[in-house]
Amino acid sequence: MRAKLVNDALLMAIWQRKPDKGLLWHTDRGSQYASESHRALLARHGVRQSMSRKGNSAGIMRFRKASSIP
Repeated sequence: MRAKLVNDALLMAIWQRKPDKGLLWHTDRGSQYASESHRALLARHGVRQSMSRKGNSAGIMRFRKASSIP
């Protein structure tokens, strides 16, 4: 996944939802989320970044399990 795609999706969500400053944006450690352009976008909109620890995908697994329940 490229940083531009991630940035465009985040920008679309910001425009539609208009979150307050200080929104917490939690991601994995993918290079697109660590890119300079992504960090600049977050800073420009007052979004705080949070990343999973290296090798920690437990949060993603919990989400998948919860979302697969009918």
